[in-house]
Amino acid sequence: MQSSIVSEAKAIENELIAHRRHLHQNPELGFDLPETTAYVMQQLREYGYEDDTLDANLYRLAARCREFAKIGLSFP
Repeated sequence: MQSSIVSEAKAIENELIAHRRHLHQNPELGFDLPETTAYVMQQLREYGYEDDTLDANLYRLAARCREFAKIGLSFP
């Protein structure tokens, strides 16, 4: 399982780096994150997640993504 996750991450490494750079170049402070939320939501839509599985609150967003559950990650 671990090697599968690592190999999948390596396959999209440049894309992940681009996302990280975008988020770091467009910082938001505190818990009000409208631009970050919009960016993450759009990226998840492009990855095939449907709006009914997404939540505008980033802290709930990860928990609602079915793929995270499949690989055994848990979030508060």
